[in-house]
Amino acid sequence: MIKVVSVLFSFLVLSTVSFSQSKKVKSTRTTSSKKINAKQKENNSIDTAAFYHFIRTYGDSLAIALEDTIAAMKIKLIEFDKWEDDSYRPTKNKIRFPHDPLGWVSDFENIFTESERISLDSLISNYEKETTIEIAIVTIDSSITSRESFNDLILAIGNKWGIGKKEKNNGIVIGISKGLRKMRIQNGKGIVKKINDFETKKIIGNYFIPEFVSGNFYSGCYNGITKMMEELR
Repeated sequence: MIKVVSVLFSFLVLSTVSFSQSKKVKSTRTTSSKKINAKQKENNSIDTAAFYHFIRTYGDSLAIALEDTIAAMKIKLIEFDKWEDDSYRPTKNKIRFPHDPLGWVSDFENIFTESERISLDSLISNYEKETTIEIAIVTIDSSITSRESFNDLILAIGNKWGIGKKEKNNGIVIGISKGLRKMRIQNGKGIVKKINDFETKKIIGNYFIPEFVSGNFYSGCYNGITKMMEELR
C-alpha cells in the first residue's frame, strides 16, 4: 500500500509540473510557442486520461491505505494521552506505564511474590475501611523512568490515579524502584498535617531501607507501612 501511495504522489508531482509548464507556454505570443502550447495540451490530455485510469485501477487500495494510516494515527494519539509529562514518555522498547492501578499494590517490577502482594493489599484495604486513608504501593522498572524523573513520576501517579479521598486529600503513594535503587513516599496534604516530611523520611530510613538493602522488599514495606499507620491513628 505504501508503494501505491508513493506512485500516486510521484504521478501528481509530474502532473503538476506538466500543467505549470503549460501555463508558462500560454504566456508567450510567438508562433513557435503556440505550436508548443498545442502539443502541451495534447500531452495534458494524455496525462489526465492516465491519471483517471490510475484512480479507477488503484482507488480501492488507496482508500484502504488511507484508512489504515488514520487508524494508526488514532492509536498513537491514544497512547500519547496516557503519558502526562516527560516521565511518562515511552522508551525505545515501547514500554507503557499502565493507565490504572492494579489494586492497592501495583507491582510492575515484580519484586513481591503473589502471597506477599495479597498480604500488603489486605493490610492496606483493612486500614482504608477503618480510617478512609488510602495507601498505594507502586513498583517501577528502571526502563520506565530515570532517577532524575522518579520523584515527579510518583507525584504524577498519585494525581492521575486519584489516591486519597478528594475532600480529605488523605492519600499516600509509596514508589519503589529496585532497579534505580530509589524510593519515595508522596503524602497528600491531609496526611502531612499528621506526618510531616521529616517524620516520613525517618520512617523510610528506619523501617523501609534497612530491609530493602537486604533484599527484603516485602518486610520493608510491611514494617514501614505499619509504622505509618500507627502514627496516623
